[in-house]
Amino acid sequence: MKKLIYSIVVVSIFINMANANEQIPNEVTQKFWNAMVDRDIRTAKSFTIRSKIKRSSLLKVKLKGVELKEAKVINGHAFVPTTIFFTIPIEAVEDKECNITMDTELLKVEGRWLVDDIVTMESYNSTLKKGLATCTAKMLEGAVDLGKEQYEELQKKL
Repeated sequence: MKKLIYSIVVVSIFINMANANEQIPNEVTQKFWNAMVDRDIRTAKSFTIRSKIKRSSLLKVKLKGVELKEAKVINGHAFVPTTIFFTIPIEAVEDKECNITMDTELLKVEGRWLVDDIVTMESYNSTLKKGLATCTAKMLEGAVDLGKEQYEELQKKL
């Protein structure tokens, strides 16, 4: 009887340890995007299904950080609302921090949550292009306002 109780306790400890080690979609998403921010493509790939991430996937922006909302899990798919903060490195203009919001999509593969790299990066690239347009427009608006102020000051002096 003692052996049976001992066996049950040992098995339940292993089950609890396995469940404790299982990462939730938000944890995997955070680690994936942290690696992308650090430009550590090898680590980012380790959190994906197909390892199709390339350095060129980052386009010409500097990722600054991410903010996640709670994942929605539906039939083995997880959708994590992700806000990505970035700057456009332009020498003539002070870096302006911009952001985009998209879903990072994950699938459960062999008991592990992994980023669906193809779907997520397609979403990232298309959302980033729209975000770049918006951010660039804001930067130009700021430059025009500054130029206008300087022109008005110059007129006063003349």
